[in-house]
Amino acid sequence: MKFHWGHAIFLVIIIFLAAMTWIIVFAFSQKVNLVTPEYYPKGVDYEEQIDKVRNTAKLNHKIRFEKQNDKLVFIFPDEMNTDSISGNIQFYYITDFEKDRNIAIEIDTTGKQEIDIKNFLSGRYIIKIDWAIKSTGYYQEFDINL
Repeated sequence: MKFHWGHAIFLVIIIFLAAMTWIIVFAFSQKVNLVTPEYYPKGVDYEEQIDKVRNTAKLNHKIRFEKQNDKLVFIFPDEMNTDSISGNIQFYYITDFEKDRNIAIEIDTTGKQEIDIKNFLSGRYIIKIDWAIKSTGYYQEFDINL
């Protein structure tokens, strides 16, 4: 059997289809790290987030934190009624959302909360504090390298 241009076209099509199949299989096997798995619902509720940031901007004093050895100490201002605060502190790990940590806000009688960070991966985190006092929501962020 003689090789002619019809065979060449057939081989090019087969090679093209094999390459496209490999690209599709490779693309679907890649891990996708979005900011959060619930990316779309969080985007829809972004107006509520903007209101929380505005409420935080109106405060005279904001939440601070200090790094002490293997702990982060969050200091809540005296003007906040610490008995009625509810919310969480999220440690958002920049490169992999599966390594994020969420910790409920549990303030002691001095208005502080200590978080042990010795088991955290080293790297850059964005600390997202989302809290409410009574029915008013607040939101504050910090960048930190651990």
